[in-house]
Amino acid sequence: MFAVADLDPTDDTIDIIAAQFFGKKVTCHSLRRGPRPEVISRHVIDDDCGASYGILLVNLSEKDDKDKTHVPSAPLVVAPGTGGDILRPGDTFTHVLVTSHERTQVDAAVGPADSDTPRLGDHQPLLGGSLFAYAPPRAPGEAAWTRKTVATGFQVRSQLLINPGAPGFCYAFYPTVEGRKRWGRPHLAISGDCAERAYVLRPDDAPERRGMPHAYDLLCEIDCEATVGSLAIGYDDFCQTDVKPHRWAKIYVPAYERDKIFVFAMSGVDEDLEDEAKEQEVEREKDGAHGSYSVGKLWVNSGFHAENKDDGW
Repeated sequence: MFAVADLDPTDDTIDIIAAQFFGKKVTCHSLRRGPRPEVISRHVIDDDCGASYGILLVNLSEKDDKDKTHVPSAPLVVAPGTGGDILRPGDTFTHVLVTSHERTQVDAAVGPADSDTPRLGDHQPLLGGSLFAYAPPRAPGEAAWTRKTVATGFQVRSQLLINPGAPGFCYAFYPTVEGRKRWGRPHLAISGDCAERAYVLRPDDAPERRGMPHAYDLLCEIDCEATVGSLAIGYDDFCQTDVKPHRWAKIYVPAYERDKIFVFAMSGVDEDLEDEAKEQEVEREKDGAHGSYSVGKLWVNSGFHAENKDDGW
């Protein structure tokens, strides 16, 4: 898998950043533009990452950051890679996310607390598959990339497949259609592949994590009891769970061996109603109506709830 970037918009090259699964490394090839394009440089970003698999360009800066994403030489997206459509060609990015697809098997003797849940943070020792965040050089011409561990400990649960591994691809998304202007850093969704799970990570915005764009918390772990090789994310309200249609994210999770696709909806019902109440109050004032307008508090959940209730989800 690969992504295409323009690490130095001031020159005439673009850069192909590749996750080399069989070579077990992440590489960068600089290609000169023009009628006769040619590779003018190549280097290894990381050869100690394991079997690199999915790759994605993301912007992990905060909404109010005044960092390199606001300067003319900031790296630009050409093609964001696997699992990404929140960044478009010409957008700036700060990190390259790469998953390592490892076949470490869950050890039942260790216990679920240690074996089933990924470990978050750069201080964790690597165990099984991982999600890494690479920051490109801060100045054109520098070769050094900085690697941080977002999560590690993804392990294989399936007993049926040949050459199994975990995790699969990483996806960046926002909980609502307002996107970055409301949420800042994106949420991350990870297909566990042979871990038989899907994972959702949210930014860790604790004060002590300030200045650590790779810091994330585990928001949700979805046990599908089947291979989860990929995910899809959209905002269509076909399940009619949104008070305001087509606003909150829906995550589509395939369970391969079960021949099913499950849909999970992010929810913010209480907030939706409050926003709608404010809009209606404005309309009432325009029409000459006065007085208070109250909205009853409904169920609020910052996580996920299942749409397929017949199957026990």
